[in-house]
Amino acid sequence: TAEHMPQLAFFKGQLDRSPRMLSFVGELERLQHIELAGVGTADIFPHIANTVTALEIRGAGRDFSLSGITALQSLESVRLVSVRSEVNCELLLELPKLREIDFNGCKRLLNVKGLVSTSQLRSVTLVNCGGPLKREGKQLFHEHGFQHLDIKFS
Repeated sequence: TAEHMPQLAFFKGQLDRSPRMLSFVGELERLQHIELAGVGTADIFPHIANTVTALEIRGAGRDFSLSGITALQSLESVRLVSVRSEVNCELLLELPKLREIDFNGCKRLLNVKGLVSTSQLRSVTLVNCGGPLKREGKQLFHEHGFQHLDIKFS
């Protein structure tokens, strides 16, 4: 139980192996970094404390909704790996502290070019995402001047 780990700042877990894990995560009020795999279609965001600054979601299904991420206003880094649902990048623009975004194997990205409209974003990685930027989009990202940009194999 979380009462035995009140100061836990990092958590990594496999949801599809233990669905009760979400209620445990919800009890961790000082959590700063969380990595959840096997998310499927679970509604994870109501269970994540707003203290979290780094979030990784791995293995989400086609019906997974990212809309709840906007409640996590402390997020600075988001990594999405093999998320099969549509990911509207405009949602991420509602996170005022977001500095780093990493998409890996997310084939249904929407409004990716909108990420250049924010000045706080410093690092963008797009790997194996089905080429959402095309040639002109890649040029737009290069012109923006991100501190770290990995889109060659987007």
